[in-house]
Amino acid sequence: MAGTMNTLAPAARTRSTTARTTSSIRSMPRLPTARQTCAPAGTLAITGRGLTRGAVAAVLQPAGLLREGNAMMNVGFAVASVGGAALAGLLIAAVGVATALFVDAASFLVIAALLAALASQGTGDGGQ
Repeated sequence: MAGTMNTLAPAARTRSTTARTTSSIRSMPRLPTARQTCAPAGTLAITGRGLTRGAVAAVLQPAGLLREGNAMMNVGFAVASVGGAALAGLLIAAVGVATALFVDAASFLVIAALLAALASQGTGDGGQ
């Protein structure tokens, strides 16, 4: 009988833990599916990359610096891809997912402000 009690106790604990976990998951707010979040983000990333390459080509080709500009842009994309993921992982570990997402959103606002400031300065070629 004592052996039976010992083997039932872990099973009862497992059921109890499973019930608490299931209850916790049910009480969490519903998150969008991967398709709802990743598909638009991927589409925007591809579109943004294409627009960036087109703008760089339009600016650098007349100056004869297209090869150099493409090389610098490729290095920038590679560093951002690897460094951004590593930085995101460190940030999530340090401050949590919600704060990391807030920092990510804030970084986009900073970039938007910088681009707006650059656009207001013009191209420097007299508007041509």
